[in-house]
Amino acid sequence: FLGSTVDKDCVKGLETTAKLCQDLGHEVVEAAPQVDGKSFAKAFMTIVCVETRATIEEGEVLLNRKASFKDFEPSTWALGLLGRQCRAPEFSKSLNLVQLTTRQIGEFFQKY
Repeated sequence: FLGSTVDKDCVKGLETTAKLCQDLGHEVVEAAPQVDGKSFAKAFMTIVCVETRATIEEGEVLLNRKASFKDFEPSTWALGLLGRQCRAPEFSKSLNLVQLTTRQIGEFFQKY
């Protein structure tokens, strides 16, 4: 889906499971939804970063003070910093792409 190499032990486990399913009478088909995994991953991370920033800012309102890196895990703070750099059109395009991809995946699974 994201174009990553799968560990050989995972592939072997999958093949063993597929054979077991076939032996039990199930039809096993090798198939995958045709989506742009890299674009999806970028859009998904854009959404995560923006939502993290929004949550940080909501916390500032609740606590009546500015948040600092000391208030968060380093990775959370970094995501929030990235989210602050995102413009609204980029966020909207990311939402649209993720929604389109989920519809494509849903259509793919209608065959099964």
